[in-house]
Amino acid sequence: MIQRNIEKHISSLMNEYFSVSIFGPRQCGKTTLAKTLFPSFSYANLEDMNVRSLAKNDPAGIVQNDHGVLRIGIIDADDLDR
Repeated sequence: MIQRNIEKHISSLMNEYFSVSIFGPRQCGKTTLAKTLFPSFSYANLEDMNVRSLAKNDPAGIVQNDHGVLRIGIIDADDLDR
């Protein structure tokens, strides 16, 4: 993996806040960076329709985890509210 200057900053922010968002264009390494920095976090790809359905029907269930949760994907938040 490419070493990124922002790694220490993201790790520091995770010590201060419940969640941190990583934004960027497709295929730039966001998922790889997040999985590398937080290997104990679970990974849920919200582009997977089964995972999206779980998020829609049981939003609390998808974030319940002793180690936190890493949510990756683009999803229309309005779709989860219905």
